Amino acid sequence: MLDAIGYGEPQWPEAVGMAVALEGSVYVVRAILVDKPEAKKLPIPFVPQLVSGPPFTSDAASVLPEDTEVFVSASIDLGQTYEGMRKQTEIKSKAAKQQRPNFPDGRIEPASASDSDTALDAFAQFEKKAGFNIKDDLLPVLGNEIALAGSLKTLQTAGSMNLGIKPPSPSPADSGKDDPTKKQKEVLPLLLIEIKDRDAARSLMPKVLNGLGIGEANLIAQTEKRDDTEMVNYAGVFAYGFVGNFLVISEASGVRRVMDAYINHQTLSSNTVFRNSRRWESNRSVGQIYVSPALMEGYHDGVRKTSATMDSALRDFLLGLNPNAEAITYALSNDGLGTQHELHLPKNLILMTVAGVSSATKNPPPEQNEMIAISMLQYFANQETAYKAGAGKGNYGSLQQLVDAKMFPLEAFDKYGYKIDATVMGDQFEATAIPREYGKNGKRSFFVDKSGVVRGDDHGGAPATIADKPVQQ
Repeated sequence: MLDAIGYGEPQWPEAVGMAVALEGSVYVVRAILVDKPEAKKLPIPFVPQLVSGPPFTSDAASVLPEDTEVFVSASIDLGQTYEGMRKQTEIKSKAAKQQRPNFPDGRIEPASASDSDTALDAFAQFEKKAGFNIKDDLLPVLGNEIALAGSLKTLQTAGSMNLGIKPPSPSPADSGKDDPTKKQKEVLPLLLIEIKDRDAARSLMPKVLNGLGIGEANLIAQTEKRDDTEMVNYAGVFAYGFVGNFLVISEASGVRRVMDAYINHQTLSSNTVFRNSRRWESNRSVGQIYVSPALMEGYHDGVRKTSATMDSALRDFLLGLNPNAEAITYALSNDGLGTQHELHLPKNLILMTVAGVSSATKNPPPEQNEMIAISMLQYFANQETAYKAGAGKGNYGSLQQLVDAKMFPLEAFDKYGYKIDATVMGDQFEATAIPREYGKNGKRSFFVDKSGVVRGDDHGGAPATIADKPVQQ
């Protein structure tokens, strides 16, 4: 059903305006998308059925744990969004029913009476299984705010935010089992949906699972209640809970963390950094994003760990930046001419990102060099096989012969800090790759022969042999 959000023609703006300014320690990016007077208020132009709701002050932050690292919230007009999705789904369903594969002579296969069931679109099928009407029974129970939240690691795991860094590891003081509000162990992000009537939502949720075709899960559901919160747990794998004015959906540990934070009044709305970083936002916003200082802390940590391999001038520059981490914030509003976007990015984060990319390109880390060395030897073995079958006329070629035949670009690998040697012995060949500077360019040495299996280990800079174990990338 969610696919229907993208059905229909995208609504592109008539004009776009953009500006960038440095305000203190923050780069501010502002953009306005000027729409036609009759245009729908879309938060994302190329998602034609997702319609913005009224301006809001997010309440999800008063439910989420105070250490939430990534928070995305939006006001959605679920009524208009549903009507648009349903209409487009019906159009597509009818077209799919009427259009049949062409016969070789150009005729179109007609629809048969047995196709009557396919007239049901995805929403109708859901309603038939669930036993309720989405428009009349479900939508009146829901509010406008929908939010997604979690840790940087959580959203990276979910594929939502591949930033190429690792957030800072928790300190030993935070790793104990006695304070679940200080940990972020959930694998799934948290999905929050505002609700207007908890009792009605409670009775509908088992039916929703029926509509999704997983109603059997209701047989193993267990309910946990604490204070004014409750959770329905499905064997620890999946759970939903009612906390404040929200339905919270995630795995059981994630929902339980939200319950703990809410009961103990340790929520994101009480986080000073969160509050201060969003003071600039208008009260007319319909969407917002918050990324905690943990992102910058991760970059700071990465700079410190890789500083030994950096150019000295670049290292001094990065380590000399202000160590105070700041949050990233974004707000979406729709008032007047069109959709207005505003993003606040810490200046030091931009500098570290650009410098980090430059450093990684100029001075690849040892682990990256090792992965490239493994790939080099695998490629070399493949090219040896090709050379034997072609120019070698049954014989393997030396390293220089492959280079001369333009089958192995040796010079392209020089900057990765490994030296490659190859020996040809009759119908056998062996090739090795060793770090030019042990420890700086890499620690492991590698070996490959006509089997194509790359082997290797840490030999202190000495060559690897066939006695080594196969390596894994």
